[in-house]
Amino acid sequence: MQWLEIDEIPEKIQKGIYSYEKATWLLLTELYTNARKFLGVTPDDDEKSEFIIFLQPKIKPLIDRYKPDSSPFSAFFYTYVSNTFMSWKRRKLRENYNFSVVLANQEEFYAEQVDAYEKSESEKIFEVSDSAGAENSINQKYAQEFLAKKPEEHTCINRLWPGKTSKQKKLTVLALKNCFYIRDQQVAGISRFCGYPEEILHQKIDELCKKLEKKVAKRKAFIKKRDSSYFFHKKYAMILANMSSSAAFYQKILKKYNFHTAAWQNKRKALENNRLRICPTNKAIAEIVGMSERQVCNYVSSFKCSYKKHILEKAD
Repeated sequence: MQWLEIDEIPEKIQKGIYSYEKATWLLLTELYTNARKFLGVTPDDDEKSEFIIFLQPKIKPLIDRYKPDSSPFSAFFYTYVSNTFMSWKRRKLRENYNFSVVLANQEEFYAEQVDAYEKSESEKIFEVSDSAGAENSINQKYAQEFLAKKPEEHTCINRLWPGKTSKQKKLTVLALKNCFYIRDQQVAGISRFCGYPEEILHQKIDELCKKLEKKVAKRKAFIKKRDSSYFFHKKYAMILANMSSSAAFYQKILKKYNFHTAAWQNKRKALENNRLRICPTNKAIAEIVGMSERQVCNYVSSFKCSYKKHILEKAD
């Protein structure tokens, strides 16, 4: 089609010579066969087809919006198509970068989730084995005495304290402190070691976990922000890698990269330092077991010291 033929399209629609469908088909056919005339470049067939599919529903509103006294329709159509193509290309570029980031990091994201599951914060709880030996048989006596009590007397773990060693009490408090992360096999081991029924420890753990809903939601939101910062850190890194340092938007992209990289690193460090760790307060544990908050605090502090000492010895 010549430019003059394109100029006549709106008038022919008004006179009923062309339908909107035919006018759209003529314009898009011309665009497909002479892409360079409108776009300044020659896209490959797939890209041309995709752009024309994107453009097709916009042609009728474009024709209706055209005002004959403003410019020839060919100039109006050319300006619209070339500008729309540039916008479409930028959007596609962003989508491609986003998709590339996801593809490049899907294994990394998966590995991180597996690692987070397998190396949950529960690893800081003492692992109790079946080799507790003779001490377990002694503790069974207290378990049997406990089971002989009336149900209403089972309300507090502190009723199990008689005859328990400091280590057993400390381990019980530690299990409750880590109630959100503790695993069933750990509960079973701790119950055997301390000599009281497993279901009672489960009951107290459930009671504490119900009070942690707000902390859980807060941590999830924080992790979501960390993941978002990481995503943009990778995205802008990929953009910079494919961009000349002399490009107009290089400094702007670099600024965004630095911002999201710092945000991701800060959030990651905060999580590594146990910020927003999901655990009950010492006061909540004290109320559950019927001991003073200070005593609970002492047990937790004692464990922390022992754990730090263990880590240092392991490092040596």
